[in-house]
Amino acid sequence: MKLYIGNTYMGRLEDEYPKAMIMSVKKVSDMEDDEWDWRKDTVGRVGTMKLYKRAQLYCIVHETEFNYLHTSMGILDMEKGIITLRTRNTEYKFKILKDELTEENKCQNEEQTETE
Repeated sequence: MKLYIGNTYMGRLEDEYPKAMIMSVKKVSDMEDDEWDWRKDTVGRVGTMKLYKRAQLYCIVHETEFNYLHTSMGILDMEKGIITLRTRNTEYKFKILKDELTEENKCQNEEQTETE
């Protein structure tokens, strides 16, 4: 499957993980805080993660029942169930979960959606 955002080709589906948690986000550019800070609200969300690849770059689409995160293209590193993606503005860390989504995680995702 190919991913297009608007008319821009983002890559082919490389891998898919049924359960992944956004562990952390870290600003790595001089982007203004008010433009960047929304990423902090995604930390802790658990959902499906799809990894797309174009040339040597990757992007991630992370979806929960209530919202989604689509990253820009970046450099990927995988180590012991942790996926790190470094884009121009942000370093994202995702943890691949093997357990089923718990009621606690579902509630956490719902609460974060309500506060946005």
